Amino acid sequence: MLSIQKIKVINEDEFWRSGQLIRSTAANASNNLSSSTSPAYYNSKQSSNFPHQNQNSVTSGAGDIIDTEHGFTIQLNAKHFQPNDIQITLHDHTLNVFGDRLEDSGLGEQKLRRSFTRKYTIPSDVRISSISSYMTSNGLLIIKGSRKGWKETDLRQHLAPNSSVISTV
Repeated sequence: MLSIQKIKVINEDEFWRSGQLIRSTAANASNNLSSSTSPAYYNSKQSSNFPHQNQNSVTSGAGDIIDTEHGFTIQLNAKHFQPNDIQITLHDHTLNVFGDRLEDSGLGEQKLRRSFTRKYTIPSDVRISSISSYMTSNGLLIIKGSRKGWKETDLRQHLAPNSSVISTV
């Protein structure tokens, strides 16, 4: 299991100005997205990988997921958590996001526990070293990853099966 680097805290205004945060809507929802969530949020339209022909996004309990030919971005509302309450790990192309926070309720002995778990299947063409996470000042957790460049992938992925080159003089 690989642990993703620590979550970097950034100012949301800075993030919006940089143009890195992509707003998504349910109208652009993809049918080919793999994610699982807990508690009781379920996306019934799941598959084993992200499509990357067009920009696609899904808004659900899994968060906003944007998948493009250049990479992916996952946005989760984690406003009740601090960066040190969240763990992000990768195991066999499954990105696991776990948040757990125990708060004093202010009413004596009572404690309030908040937790969540999200799992996302990361496509095999994503450069693992490029996966990073950020948390905005208002609690939006952003996880990003870039796809491998053409030279980094297996050449057979770029050739049509059983193709032949015909030259004319």
